[in-house]
Amino acid sequence: MAKIGILFATRHGSTARIAQRMALALVHDGHRVDVITCPPRGKPAFDPRWYDAVLIGSSMHMLRHHGEIVRFIRRHRASLASMPAGFFSVSLSAGSDDPAKRAEVRSLVDRFLGRVGWRPAHVALFAGTLAYTRYDPLTRFVMKQIARVNGAALDTSRDHEYTDWSAVEAFAHAVAGRPTPHATEASSVTP
Repeated sequence: MAKIGILFATRHGSTARIAQRMALALVHDGHRVDVITCPPRGKPAFDPRWYDAVLIGSSMHMLRHHGEIVRFIRRHRASLASMPAGFFSVSLSAGSDDPAKRAEVRSLVDRFLGRVGWRPAHVALFAGTLAYTRYDPLTRFVMKQIARVNGAALDTSRDHEYTDWSAVEAFAHAVAGRPTPHATEASSVTP
């Protein structure tokens, strides 16, 4: 089986939980998996050349992915282009019922990948969690306004999960070379 690396950046933990779920699915298949958080400053202890396949993920805030992921991809794009790899983006809009909002997220991810100069074979958009209980008061207020516009939950006394976990697992399997019936659904953006 393969050695697979998963590198991610997150602000409120949704992307971390998605990365961990991918790792569990891949370990269940017999792969060896490392899951690494990309630090906001400095370089992660992660080099794509150490792995047979790599998954990289970032949450999106204010229409942008994390700067540390941008820097990492730019630094390692030649290695990433020469191996099985995938990118996953996490945002609440990715789970919207509105096709126009999902298309906007696809467009943002396409532009992001163009800017960093990487076109992975596998790209997925996942909805995360509306984590009201983990937000500071200002973020909670802003997220509630965004939720109102997007038709998401407004109850701030608890968190609201929007992640399609079967699509998350299917995406991980597809990058690792084992397509599943959900793999095409998970790879909703193609280069």
